[in-house]
Amino acid sequence: MSEQRTNNFRQLRFQQRDLTSTRALAERGFTLIELMIVVSIIMILIGIAAGMYQRSVVRAKEATLRSDLSVMRQAIDHYTLDKEAAPQALEDLVNPQSQYLREVPTDPMTNAKDWRVEFGTRC
Repeated sequence: MSEQRTNNFRQLRFQQRDLTSTRALAERGFTLIELMIVVSIIMILIGIAAGMYQRSVVRAKEATLRSDLSVMRQAIDHYTLDKEAAPQALEDLVNPQSQYLREVPTDPMTNAKDWRVEFGTRC
């Protein structure tokens, strides 16, 4: 009987030890590998989001460029119909006497007003 009590006591101590070590692990926090996995996942998501953002910025600039070219093409056409001659420079479209454009638009890709004019060629 006393041997059985000793065995029961040992089993109880081992169970308490296991319970204590489990509590200690739970109270200790996250392991390094868990934190590394979470940080890796976050970095992957940031990389995907940054790529999508860059593509949307480029698409917006292309849409602005397309719109500006269309407006300039219409202004050149109106100028040509009114004056019966093509403008020699884009500044002719902004001339205060015959204002076809308020100002020469800025190129959204280069952020400069360095348009190259080629008359007589159609794209």
